[in-house]
Amino acid sequence: MFDAQVSITEKEKYSKLWRSVYKRSACAMLMARYIESVGIRSVLEKEGNLLEIGCGDGSTLSYLLATGYDCYGLDITLAGTEKNAIKPERLFEAPVWEMPFCDEKFDLTFSTDTLEHLPTDFVEASIKEIIRITHHRTIHCIATFSDRQFGEELHLTIKPIKWWRDLFEKYNKKGLRIDIIDRTDFLNLLGNQNGED
Repeated sequence: MFDAQVSITEKEKYSKLWRSVYKRSACAMLMARYIESVGIRSVLEKEGNLLEIGCGDGSTLSYLLATGYDCYGLDITLAGTEKNAIKPERLFEAPVWEMPFCDEKFDLTFSTDTLEHLPTDFVEASIKEIIRITHHRTIHCIATFSDRQFGEELHLTIKPIKWWRDLFEKYNKKGLRIDIIDRTDFLNLLGNQNGED
């Protein structure tokens, strides 16, 4: 069982940040474009659904909903989505390590600049949860560097991308397609294609 205080502390921290100076990731909209570029729609067909893990301010979720995807968002706090007109039934507030979904609930799960924020002791449980709720494919853009802001380190798990890939593969007993992308590579590739920083 998990220490409930960790969930409370992390929720309070990010609720406060989103309600003050926190901004969405530079990769947020690039992830939406990446999902479109890799042909997810043809795989999901009409019945497929997506879950954004760590939906932040909801901008990626809003974009995908507007372009016709059956998309949902989960975050440890929904404070970031308060100014966004996303229907409440599309949003779930919970930590990644304790997601409230049945097995294989989502055809595709994805995250952008989320997993490195997890406390290291909760990473393996979170990856198990991601694999448990995913039916077809999971995509994650992960930062591998420090991010010290507002007087504290926000990236609680700073590991090389190979470490993340190996951990996902360790628990991928279902044969899911898994894309683990280094944030710097992701920005260099897609940001340059789209004229973004």
